[in-house]
Amino acid sequence: MITQSSVEHGVVGKERLEALHRAVRALTSEQSLPAILQSTADVSREVAGARRAALATVGPQGQLNRFITSGLTAEERARLGALTEAQGLLASVIHDSRPLRLRSDDLRSIPTGFPSGYPPMSSFLGVPLSFRGRTFGGLYVTESVEAPNFSTEDEELLSLAARKIG
Repeated sequence: MITQSSVEHGVVGKERLEALHRAVRALTSEQSLPAILQSTADVSREVAGARRAALATVGPQGQLNRFITSGLTAEERARLGALTEAQGLLASVIHDSRPLRLRSDDLRSIPTGFPSGYPPMSSFLGVPLSFRGRTFGGLYVTESVEAPNFSTEDEELLSLAARKIG
């Protein structure tokens, strides 16, 4: 768990904490909701040290309202097309309302159930987005750039960001 002590002793990198602080500031700025969500996806990618990120929100019947990406090329994003429901790993994080971290050697890290056309991934971290006890979406990062797998620290930082977003 990220504590004041871990921050004071340099366990949590200064750059990552600054990125998290920028994410929180973006949420309180005078931006439109789409801009806030895009900024959140962009900064989450930086906070977790990930190659790609996505943010999904769902409606009351579980339909996918938004799927915002960061780190995908325009061509990769176009291949995803219009998404209407959360399935597989996306749905798992939302319905279970708990983080899911998959190691590079975990066979589930194959994009089964991830949107068709999403680039291949070898590591995955997803955390739920909740407000007042109701999960309304998920924040996801793929392809750790700092190590083969996302760490406990990555999960804690992304979970902290998700709580602030909620």
